[in-house]
Amino acid sequence: MYPLLLKYVRLLSPSGMARYRHLQELKRNQWLSPEELRTLQLQKIQRMVRHAYANVPFYRQRLTDIGMHPNDIKTLDDFHQLPVLTKQDIRTQREALVARNLPRRAIHLDATGGSTGEPLTFYLSDDFHVWNGAAAIRAESWYGYQPGHKEVWIWGADRDLPQWTWSRRLKARLKRQRWLNSFNLSEEQIETFARLVVRFKPKFIIGYVSSLYLFAKYLAKKGITDIRPQAVETSAEKLYDFQRALLEQTFDCPVIDHYASRELGCIAAQCLEGGMHVADDVRYLEVVTDGQPAEPGQVGEIIVTDLTNLAMPFLRYKNGDLAIRADEPCSCGRGLSVLREIVGRTSDIFTTPGGRLISGLYFVHRMRGAPGVRRFQVHQASVDTIDILFEASEEEIDEAWLESRRQEFQEHAGSDIRLCMKKVKQIPPTPAGKLLFTTSEVPVSLDGEKILTHG
Repeated sequence: MYPLLLKYVRLLSPSGMARYRHLQELKRNQWLSPEELRTLQLQKIQRMVRHAYANVPFYRQRLTDIGMHPNDIKTLDDFHQLPVLTKQDIRTQREALVARNLPRRAIHLDATGGSTGEPLTFYLSDDFHVWNGAAAIRAESWYGYQPGHKEVWIWGADRDLPQWTWSRRLKARLKRQRWLNSFNLSEEQIETFARLVVRFKPKFIIGYVSSLYLFAKYLAKKGITDIRPQAVETSAEKLYDFQRALLEQTFDCPVIDHYASRELGCIAAQCLEGGMHVADDVRYLEVVTDGQPAEPGQVGEIIVTDLTNLAMPFLRYKNGDLAIRADEPCSCGRGLSVLREIVGRTSDIFTTPGGRLISGLYFVHRMRGAPGVRRFQVHQASVDTIDILFEASEEEIDEAWLESRRQEFQEHAGSDIRLCMKKVKQIPPTPAGKLLFTTSEVPVSLDGEKILTHG
């Protein structure tokens, strides 16, 4: 009764009503054929390009430079002639990418560290947030979620975590949510949180892959078997098979992987049959190799076009991730396209000599927006040292900001580990071409037992 009541209370707000309308539309769209979805995508792309050409200086100039007009885009192949949008474009041309026809109150600044460690700030529109909320709820409905069901979050994005003022605490309780900050894990905190979750009996558990894995490892080690959610949703990092296996065994429920980002929101999510479905009606996703569409089964760069963000259109945005398209459609019958695998999204866990566990994403979020820093990487080669490498130009770097951040990291990590900031000419990518933002060579352990945290 309570989830149903909360659902209708949320609908009373204008954004809630709009999200509900969009959700009903998206639920119908998922059963369209692939051909019908491509037609829908083309229509939305054409509208977005017309909007960008008329109102966004960056795109007006870009289309002019290549001799293209919005009316020239009659097929998806025509759209592919538009050059990709890079993170460097956004960093250097951010204000030129903002639509001039929207009031500033409808435009919201946001930021992400990104899976490649490149700080990025950008704008999102109200429309984006409403459509993205609907897309996320549709994906979660595939495994039975409805707003108002009990949720446990093992999360770390500082803007998402409830600040424990009385009003935020009340809001979290009304939404039937409980949160564990995965940026600051210790075995004592995991133990306390485990007791809370046992009492709370959530229907769904949501979190970073590495943090959920550590939580499940602790439960298995302690023989705690009475946490039985309906589903576990993983996000923010690559989910490896060994991690999925432990989560499924520990919680005795399906593990649903969700591919999303701060700048693009919900991109793809798994259904119960295992298909990683792209949200084709709100995102247009390409997998590209050497400038051409990758074949099914072939690794390629992800290029995403957001079909909802009017504030700062992301047209053919190269987000730095790699993926493989599936060879076959999903057996669930949905027409939404399917990815076999997201390649290379991973974040390590850092451990201190005293046994404290720190999510690598803590450093990513705290390095967001570092003045003059083009990209960074946090690396732990030994248990007593963490190095933070960064690329920056001498004229832009803010030494005082970096030192204050180093001191903050040192205080957070503790006095038994040394934090070093190092300026380098270049941070080398992995053989797969991925620039990892965190890497650790130190095994993580609980109760002195070493456990594997990455493949």
